[in-house]
Amino acid sequence: MGRTEGNEMIVRRFTTILALFGVLSMSVIAGSANAGSETLAATPTCNEYTLQFVYWGVFTVYPSYGSDSFDTNCLLSDSRADGTAVYYLEHSLRYCHNQQRVNVDRVFDGDTTTAVRTVQRFFGLREDGIFGPATSRAMLWSRWGTDGSYYGCGFRP
Repeated sequence: MGRTEGNEMIVRRFTTILALFGVLSMSVIAGSANAGSETLAATPTCNEYTLQFVYWGVFTVYPSYGSDSFDTNCLLSDSRADGTAVYYLEHSLRYCHNQQRVNVDRVFDGDTTTAVRTVQRFFGLREDGIFGPATSRAMLWSRWGTDGSYYGCGFRP
C-alpha cells in the first residue's frame, strides 16, 4: 500500500468516526432535551422550607420540597406556589437582592416573577421567572436566629 492510499484510508476512517460521533452527539442532545422537559413537568412544587445551620443559633432558610429535607429540586412560579416557601423566597428577594417591589405576602405574583427574572439575569441564568434549583443555588438567602431575629443574608452553606 502506497503512502497516498494509506492517507486516504486514514481520512476515510477519521471521517467515519466523526460522522458516528456527530450522530451519537445529536442523540444525546435530543435525549437530554426530552428528558429536561419531562423532568420539568415532573418537578414538584416547593411546598416547605429548609433551615440549614450556618453557625451557632443562625440558619439560612430557603424553599424546599418537604420540611428540612434539603431537597431543592423543586419549582415556584405564579402557577406553582405555596405560601411558606414563597414567603422565604420573597423575603430574600426583597432584603438580600434589593427587589423592593416584592411584597413579602406569600403570593407569587407578577412582582415576584419580575424579581426572580432580575436575579436570574444578574447571575447569568436563564431568565424565565421560574424559581428552581439553579436560581436557589445562586441566590443570597435570609439568615435567621433561633430566636426569630433576622441576621442578614448569605449564600446557602
